[in-house]
Amino acid sequence: MENEAAGFHELWSRYARDVRRFAYHLSGDAALAEDVVSETFLRAWTTRGRIEISTVKGYLFTIARNLVFQEMRGRKRQVGLDWDVGIQDRVGPELEAREELKQVQTALAGLPELERSALLMRAEGLTYEEIAAALGIPAVTVRVKVHRARLKLAEQTTRSVK
Repeated sequence: MENEAAGFHELWSRYARDVRRFAYHLSGDAALAEDVVSETFLRAWTTRGRIEISTVKGYLFTIARNLVFQEMRGRKRQVGLDWDVGIQDRVGPELEAREELKQVQTALAGLPELERSALLMRAEGLTYEEIAAALGIPAVTVRVKVHRARLKLAEQTTRSVK
């Protein structure tokens, strides 16, 4: 049992930040992201005998993704993305950088859910095959989704700058 707890602590230390960031970018809700992290690792703990180490990050992201969208469906409305949580207004270059970040985040929020999930998983370092397994779609489709998401983001942010 002590060995299992140490292994779980290592899993938490290694992936909790990634799962939190992923959940936050999917939902735009910091509190929900924290809840999702806790629930994700609780579920991982209860199924610890069935987790393969080679696919653990994708497995955790799949749980987190399902929890985020389950919660959003339960609210029966789309959660508005609040990207300014904890950020104070600043002047000069920091303000410009903040505005650019807000444009990218707004464009990201406008992507279809599957494209956004695939792009965020890829940004977190998952391979196309891991993303495919997590989303239940072929790896070729994942490549297309990520490519389209990148094009849409580039188009949206370029259009916003003009």
